Amino acid sequence: MVADSFLALWQQHAVIKSEAHLTAFLYRALRNACTNHRKAQLVRQKAHRQISATAGTLAADPHRLLVGAEELHALRTAAAKLPPRTSQVFQMACIEDRSAGYIARRLGITPKAVLNQRRKAIKEVKEKRGI
Repeated sequence: MVADSFLALWQQHAVIKSEAHLTAFLYRALRNACTNHRKAQLVRQKAHRQISATAGTLAADPHRLLVGAEELHALRTAAAKLPPRTSQVFQMACIEDRSAGYIARRLGITPKAVLNQRRKAIKEVKEKRGI
């Protein structure tokens, strides 16, 4: 988080006018990073609890496992029909469950662009699948 804050500082160094601005920028960047990290952690914990709660029924029902595998295959097929960048973002965000920050760093785009591409991909996949 600290390294990401300094990276953000480097990218925004032109807007920093004084030491007071620098301190405020670093404080806000680190606070936002910590808040985002905690929110993501809570989402992962909730998902883990939900998965744990349904794990017994999934293991007991091979049909549900097959349906899950078919859904994953259908999602990957739909993703392959998207434009290349949108497909990459969809694959990483929805199938691999990567964060917007991680995807942005890997693809060299902004986190906002990742969120826009993800929203666009989900909309297109839903339209193609008639959902």
